[in-house]
Amino acid sequence: MGLIGLVLVLLSFFPVIVDNTGGKSTFNTFVFFFFIALIATGAAMLILGMWFFKRSLDELGKAVKISYFKTAGLFYLIGAILAITIFCLIASILFFIVGGIFLIVSLFSLPEQYQQIPTIPPQPI
Repeated sequence: MGLIGLVLVLLSFFPVIVDNTGGKSTFNTFVFFFFIALIATGAAMLILGMWFFKRSLDELGKAVKISYFKTAGLFYLIGAILAITIFCLIASILFFIVGGIFLIVSLFSLPEQYQQIPTIPPQPI
């Protein structure tokens, strides 16, 4: 929804900016704001998505008793937070790679079969 709102604001301000200023300088500044806001929206969504991914990996790690899932989620979240700044982009990529390695190790650490919890069939009324 944020992306659609930004596009609508850009389209609605275009004629107003061009007609009232007569120059492209103001419109170029507005377009620069638009792209910065778009990047900020993407970064916020990345962090939010990684937060939920980390929570799901934490719960999975607790359920199967493999702590590598929790570690992988933590590395992914730290990588998403570091991805906000351009200076930490290389570190962010490294955190994503290490998180992926931990996720692969944790998936290979799963046992072949689990004991199924017996289910009680519903009783007829």
